[in-house]
Amino acid sequence: MSTTSPASPVRTDRSRSADSTSPNGDSSHELAGELARLRERFGAYERLDQQLDEMVTGLTDLLRGATELRRRTNQDIAAAIARCEELIAADRTHHRDVLSALLTDLNAVERRSASVTAAVANLQTELAGITRRLPSRNASADPMSASDHQPSASPEAPSTLTLMVRGVPSVAAALALQRYIAGLGTVAEIQTREYAAGELRLHLELSGHFPVADLRGLPNGSLEVAEEHPDRLVLLYVPSAHG
Repeated sequence: MSTTSPASPVRTDRSRSADSTSPNGDSSHELAGELARLRERFGAYERLDQQLDEMVTGLTDLLRGATELRRRTNQDIAAAIARCEELIAADRTHHRDVLSALLTDLNAVERRSASVTAAVANLQTELAGITRRLPSRNASADPMSASDHQPSASPEAPSTLTLMVRGVPSVAAALALQRYIAGLGTVAEIQTREYAAGELRLHLELSGHFPVADLRGLPNGSLEVAEEHPDRLVLLYVPSAHG
């Protein structure tokens, strides 16, 4: 009785299956897919590496630009500070020059003021000397006429009198007033104390009562009594209309 072996075709399928697998047991299709995936990952890595290179290049350029900007900013700040220092120094020098000029002007004004004060003092001294050298009216006048000017019943006058004449327009008018007052009968001595701002101040040594009534006999005006005290007399100079 003949028998057939059913294992022969089975071995043929296994041999075919063995032919389509790798030594590791994977099929060629799986290997091709794995290789494709590896290639895709490698490409992604390459793209990522390229992006990283671009980022590094950009950061390097940015750092280089920031360094250059910092260097320029430092230069600008240093130049601005130097310019400010120059302006401050120039301003201080200008103020110092202005103050020096002001001090010079003040010194000049003080010197001129001292000169004017000395000139006024000399003028007062000269006026007093001229007044003392003037001849007295009473010396050449008639004794009878001089006695007529004396008040018949006047109280005893003080021996000294401060006489102030206000409204004197000029030095010439002040000299004329001094000459006139020095020529009054009871004025023994006259001294000029001050002439300023139109006011003439005199110190009189009297031998009797001061003749107030004779003050209206000025050639170019008259003197009116503003204040009268025992030791002080204030007069107001009134120039004549035609003077």
